[in-house]
Amino acid sequence: MKFLGAGTWTAASRLFAPNPMAARHCTTTTIGSARASYSKLGFCLQASSFSGDSSSATAASSESSSFLTRREPLGKIFNTERDYLFTTQTNIRDFEWSNKEAEDLFESLLSLLDDDSPDPLELNTITLMKRPPERGRNLGKTSGVYNVHDGQQRLVSLSLFLAALRDNFAVWQDQNDDDDDGQAIRPIDIANMIYPIKRGKDAVARVELRKKNGKYLKCILSKKNMEGKPVADIIQDILPKKTARKDFPQADRKIFEVYTYFYERIQDLGREKATDLLTCFEEDAYLVIQVPSDSRTARNMVMGQGKGKNMEPVDVFKGMVCFNSVDGEQEQDILLDRWNELCMEVDRTVVQNACILSAIGWRGKQMRKNDEVDYMENFLKEYISKNKHGVSGETFFDDIVLPASRALRKFQDGHTNLVGKNEKERPSLFFLEAASRMAVAKDIKIVVLHFLVLHEQTDDYSQKIEIEKTLRKLEGIALWMLITKPKPKDRLEKCIQIIKSHHSSSSSDDHDQSLALSLDQKQEILQYLDVNEFGQKNMEKSKAKAILWRINEYIHLTEHQQLQTLRPIDSNKLHIEHILPQKHDNVASWMEMWGDDSRGDAEKWLHRLGNLVLLNEKVNAKIGNKSFEHKREFLGRFPYALTNRVKTEKYWNVDAVKRQHKDILDRAVLVWNLKTDDEATFAFE
Repeated sequence: MKFLGAGTWTAASRLFAPNPMAARHCTTTTIGSARASYSKLGFCLQASSFSGDSSSATAASSESSSFLTRREPLGKIFNTERDYLFTTQTNIRDFEWSNKEAEDLFESLLSLLDDDSPDPLELNTITLMKRPPERGRNLGKTSGVYNVHDGQQRLVSLSLFLAALRDNFAVWQDQNDDDDDGQAIRPIDIANMIYPIKRGKDAVARVELRKKNGKYLKCILSKKNMEGKPVADIIQDILPKKTARKDFPQADRKIFEVYTYFYERIQDLGREKATDLLTCFEEDAYLVIQVPSDSRTARNMVMGQGKGKNMEPVDVFKGMVCFNSVDGEQEQDILLDRWNELCMEVDRTVVQNACILSAIGWRGKQMRKNDEVDYMENFLKEYISKNKHGVSGETFFDDIVLPASRALRKFQDGHTNLVGKNEKERPSLFFLEAASRMAVAKDIKIVVLHFLVLHEQTDDYSQKIEIEKTLRKLEGIALWMLITKPKPKDRLEKCIQIIKSHHSSSSSDDHDQSLALSLDQKQEILQYLDVNEFGQKNMEKSKAKAILWRINEYIHLTEHQQLQTLRPIDSNKLHIEHILPQKHDNVASWMEMWGDDSRGDAEKWLHRLGNLVLLNEKVNAKIGNKSFEHKREFLGRFPYALTNRVKTEKYWNVDAVKRQHKDILDRAVLVWNLKTDDEATFAFE
């Protein structure tokens, strides 16, 4: 295969695999009924590979059809030209990605900022069909319009990512207008990447969905309101409010959700890191673009990559374990049936996550996005190689897949059976699970799952107690991750260090040391808990829910109250309520309590922990903005000690907030062992 520079197609006489995995995992032998019906990627093609960092392209053909393939950096796809314009008119799927997928994409892009990361980020293959522009639409003779057969979710999300970058840079530009030396990124430059303007040509967005659910995407990408008029403010200010979106189509709700997620993550990064991230986006992230000659070939390609069969990496890995690592057709079929039964028992996604988490914990290396299959395959090979005697796919399933999947399911459902009776030593699996849902602390689940599997596998009571003590100390590590937001590489290194110290330490002191927080880390956590505005952004509210839940749980345990009144529930059903309402300015009773002289205090304390309480139902605006006397009685319904404590206050003024704030921080010191030798100075003092 000959490769030329970007933008050049070359001819080839042999078939090209639409996905590098297709050729790697094709099977050419018959292995019984179960295996014969299992095709890892649907069909087998002879593969060629890309090389180098620049764009590469090939052409492939068969007797009935042909297709073109090229690997492009995102900076080439999302440039200011109209080489690539995408439409989903013929794609039957709506936009479906949620914050979970957006988080995965953002974290993968963020990993490119690591200085020692030599590899580009491969965002896999998209399948397109060239088409003419819509009748009567003048987009320019050199414009390339493509129907998207596969890749809609990624292309829309990448466009929303750029829109969020554009709007953050608009804010930063306004704030730092005097400091602009002409070198700073301009919002208009990013805007043209997703809404490329051509003089004398019709306007067009980089990605356009079907009309029934594409109007708000166009609004975000064009930065125009529903009447098509440009807006000066950030796009969030003109989008429908969250309460107004509940009756919108799911695709529109997902678009709002993903855009907001990207906006807040980029806002947290700051201008300098966001600038570096945009450079990495343009230069170090790639898509492989396939352009078949006809729609039938396009559909076959999508099906062949598993998209038409809802195929996930775990399905490919299942074939490796059940077929490639087991001898004998009957044994292969039995193990395949056991794997499928496990998926029915705990859910296929849980099995996939358990395999990935176990693989990372075993290998101790970062896994790049879309590298799941290769990563898990290497895990399987390394495990079998290290345990040569009598180890097969069946042993691997029994030792790793089965216990990890069941332990993870129990952990997520809050059904892990803890045996310890000491309330202060009892770990909060709810807090650990809630923390692991957030991107900045997600790696903690690797360590938690490791110890939960050990906990399930031992019948020794003393060993279970020691494991529970370890899980208790892991809470501090999870809190540290939530607060300090370490780099992905540093997060993983900390988790692997804990696992290794548990297996290799000659004494428990080394293991305890790996779980201990330094005095500086404790002080940093306390300072963050003291001054951070937890009630302002969605991500900070999620942290506040986990933190306040844990403190309330600790109070219930240590004061010997019935824990059943505080049973773990889905964290999505927990809500944060501001006692001093966010819209207190228009409520006479609140203005009387705080007054003009306290307006500075109100702004200072509004979003801090002392003014926030945990509820298990949403409070509508009518109740939330009523007088404190009315609100105080309402808050007495809930089973949370810190929420109930508000009832003891006659007034909710700055002094009451400070008392509540101090109580929360004092409890946090006890919960996470944050006591330091230094005297800390807090906002309430």
